[in-house]
Amino acid sequence: MFSQYWSALRFFLLAWLLVCLLGFAVTGFNLVGQVNTSNQLAQLEQQLHATRQQVMQHARYQAYVTFYLAHRTRWKQQKMNQPADRQQWVATWLALQQRWHLPHMQYDIQPAITCEGAACDPYWPGKSMAGLAMTVTPVRMRWSVHHEAEVLEWLQRLQHVYTGMFVLRGCSWTLEESTDLIAAQCELQLFNFPQMWPVSSDAICCD
Repeated sequence: MFSQYWSALRFFLLAWLLVCLLGFAVTGFNLVGQVNTSNQLAQLEQQLHATRQQVMQHARYQAYVTFYLAHRTRWKQQKMNQPADRQQWVATWLALQQRWHLPHMQYDIQPAITCEGAACDPYWPGKSMAGLAMTVTPVRMRWSVHHEAEVLEWLQRLQHVYTGMFVLRGCSWTLEESTDLIAAQCELQLFNFPQMWPVSSDAICCD
């Protein structure tokens, strides 16, 4: 009788042991799957974060890309990717004066200044840019005018011709002796970027 009882109990214990082993195997398999899933999820979150950062960076520079694409033809015509051309500037100013009947102007074109990196900070009107390299040409312009608005008209025409190429540093006005004219003087800086000119728009859009 004991032998029969032990045989039945042994069969039950073996079945229970097999169920336990199967449960442990399934549990272990699930744990391994969860670990792999967690690792994959962590990797996907990192990739998503990197993608978001890249999208934000592209969005931050999109305004500059749009501005460049809108003006690149004019800048190439003005040879902005080449060293400063004084003769071309003077010819353009004379044509501008004759076309719009603007007041007579005198000018002093200073030697161009070449700078790179942090050395450009005193001249660059915006935030510092890594890898920035350019030439800066200071220009002093003088007029004898009847009203300050005539100088503003000059500057507006120059801004139209040299969009994105010059910065107005300041202007001053004084009354000329023995006349009713105003002596106006403005300090400008003209920019060229010989070392930063992309080969094509793809170089900007797709880096």
